[in-house]
Amino acid sequence: MNDVLYILNAIVLGDLRRSGPKSIKYNFLRYSIDNLQFFRRIKLRYDSNNNRRRYIPADSCKGDRPMIRNVSHCVVAAAFLLLPVRLMAGGPPFLCLPVDGVTSENVQACTELLNSKLAARPGRLDDVKLIQRTNQWYLAFYMKNDVRLSDVKAALEASEFSIPRDRLHLFGHVILEIDARPASRQALLSGLEALPHVSVEETKTQEDLLLVTVDMPYPVGKGRRDLESVGWDTFRRNGLNSNQSTKPSTPVTRRQLPSYETIRELVSKHNAGLKDIRWSTRYVCRPHGGVAEPGPAAREVGPNNSTEAALPVGKWNVEFTNGVTEVCDVFNFDGGGHATVDEPQRTSRGTVVVNGGSVVMTFNDDRVERWIPVGKRFVVEHWFPGSRFPTATPILGIAELTP
Repeated sequence: MNDVLYILNAIVLGDLRRSGPKSIKYNFLRYSIDNLQFFRRIKLRYDSNNNRRRYIPADSCKGDRPMIRNVSHCVVAAAFLLLPVRLMAGGPPFLCLPVDGVTSENVQACTELLNSKLAARPGRLDDVKLIQRTNQWYLAFYMKNDVRLSDVKAALEASEFSIPRDRLHLFGHVILEIDARPASRQALLSGLEALPHVSVEETKTQEDLLLVTVDMPYPVGKGRRDLESVGWDTFRRNGLNSNQSTKPSTPVTRRQLPSYETIRELVSKHNAGLKDIRWSTRYVCRPHGGVAEPGPAAREVGPNNSTEAALPVGKWNVEFTNGVTEVCDVFNFDGGGHATVDEPQRTSRGTVVVNGGSVVMTFNDDRVERWIPVGKRFVVEHWFPGSRFPTATPILGIAELTP
């Protein structure tokens, strides 16, 4: 409070311009003495014994109202100058995430779906916008409160749209919500710190979860920092990062950013589970979220294509050993593979990635399937929940192309 008093004194008495703010600290005694003059200038009574100010009744200074108004403006302006830097930076942060399944024909339907589903959630501040960058669509909205990845995933559930977690690369500050055994926590934190471009800023425990705030490179902007700036290609550590000295500040591409899958797999290796990730409004006036790594152009099954790197485009009937049957429709869209699945009690959508001699499908309802070609059919391995892939024993099935 004394610093505020010194600078307010200097502004009203006109000394700040002459001597600068640094000399104010050195003239402590002078400005303490000038308090009496200062408060007389702005029509306040000053008690030197207890350093309290008492307003003079309004009737006693009617003739000086213009002067009081002018001085008050100076005082208010000075007070704003003294606000913390983070508050002065001002403005809410905004979240941006890639969305698969969006086209120019259904973009309006996806926008309405997100707005209706997220309207009841506390994390959204403004309407959701969908923005296309090259072949990838992004959702973006300003945040009022913290937002979890599961919030957005739930809003898109049972629709043709999804967040491509297998291609999701994260930037900036992210809070990892981890279910970790106490014995493995130190090793887990060391593992996270060892990831390229990842710095562990803060850790704390909340109920049974370990909350780890990680700090990663931020987007390199082009003179603007708003919703229309999403879809960045270059990132680096800068003034928005909490600890700039622990990692190099060289520019990185979206592919070099830490991926969601990389972090999830590292957490799993330490006998822990990544329950969710969260973006916090604690870090204001900046973008949060992630970008999508461009998916490789998958090739469709055909006589001139190798089975080893082929996308099984078409509608398939799958029969599992537990008696469940499903219909899986695989298709190529925007250079990447996608699939929809229908069962008697389940409908979902997912992404399809060719991985050597197999095809891995990651569905939005936390299920993973690996398809292995055998002649004209596929052996299907099914994992639920998806975090059990590929170590746990899967449910087996056979997929056959429908006529």
